[in-house]
Amino acid sequence: MFYVYGVSRKKCRAKAEKDVAARFGDKAPKTQSEHIAAVEARTTELYSKAKPVCVSGELSTPSSLYQFIELAKKTDELKDLMPMRRKPMIDASGNPIKTRAGRPRYEFVPVDSNYIREMAQPCSLI
Repeated sequence: MFYVYGVSRKKCRAKAEKDVAARFGDKAPKTQSEHIAAVEARTTELYSKAKPVCVSGELSTPSSLYQFIELAKKTDELKDLMPMRRKPMIDASGNPIKTRAGRPRYEFVPVDSNYIREMAQPCSLI
């Protein structure tokens, strides 16, 4: 399946609110305005240093990836957007790696143009 990875300002703000709320003693904000300023400062700091995480739900086609990215760019709440796909992990000998429960383990890799072209070609059943 397909996913969009990026940095979300909303997730950074939630982390910043937890960080500011955990402060105590002299570092804790005394007033509401100090609290808001501290959260905004921490949000911008986290947003500039954050690593990309999954910001979309599971998408079914590569075209929906690019539609999601176009819409997300208009909001200015997400940055560093990249389309990713889930693929089974394979060991050095070419066998799929499985979990203890016997299910295959997956890794997320960028969607490249070769993968999209392969999907677009019709299958021959002969």
